[in-house]
Amino acid sequence: MRQHPALTPLVFLLLAVIWTWPAILAPGLVGRMPDAAGTAWFLWASPRLLLNLHDGLTGWPAGVTYGRPDSYLLLLVGPLLSWVGPARAHAWIAVFGLAASAWGAEAFARTLGARAPWSGLAGLAFAFTGLASSALLEGYVYHLVNPWLPLLALSWFRATRPKGTVGQGLAAALFFVLCLLTTAWMALAAMPLVVGFLAAALLRQGRALDWRPVGPPPAVALPAFFYLACLRVGRRAGSARPWATRPLDQLRFGPAIAFPECAPEGP
Repeated sequence: MRQHPALTPLVFLLLAVIWTWPAILAPGLVGRMPDAAGTAWFLWASPRLLLNLHDGLTGWPAGVTYGRPDSYLLLLVGPLLSWVGPARAHAWIAVFGLAASAWGAEAFARTLGARAPWSGLAGLAFAFTGLASSALLEGYVYHLVNPWLPLLALSWFRATRPKGTVGQGLAAALFFVLCLLTTAWMALAAMPLVVGFLAAALLRQGRALDWRPVGPPPAVALPAFFYLACLRVGRRAGSARPWATRPLDQLRFGPAIAFPECAPEGP
């Protein structure tokens, strides 16, 4: 891994294939819970939901508008994998998501100073967990696609350093948005990380005049813009809870505290 960094993602991919075997072959729908079928159905329906979140085949002839999908990532990935079928797409998302998550954690460990092969332990500990097994068995494969959280930590760590740049701040913002697109629960998990890193940077620098927060402003502005856009999508598509489209209701307790239109109904 030290001599050939490009082999690192391949090693994680091989481990993901072994860990989820025989999911890569997609002999059937991966998962033991009814939600697995629901996730596969959403992948199958995503091409016709992509433009306006409306499905004319559900509740025909009126149809149903899915204003709050569990994962916008599935909405985007589903059409790209429509050629392989929903069951295989469901399995491949799990396999490649695990590999990508482990790779992201390994990259963050290297940023903090860990060296290969020990940095690979971070990838193993982050991706191949009992919680990941539960998500796979229950059918929530989009929870396994989480390279965004360690990559957010990597970019945000750099952005909040004394020599942080706008580019690093924008990268952190992009990965935060990708967390939100994947599932609102992931974005909620990212919020303490963002606040903690920023607080640590401020405490470390104190009132030193050489600290210039060139990275944090864009990292805050981009998710704020995306949040407002998300509210607008919810208004247009129609929400199961009309109060969720009112910005002041973000103060309500629960997963919808910051992202009412993006928060999923289930896990």
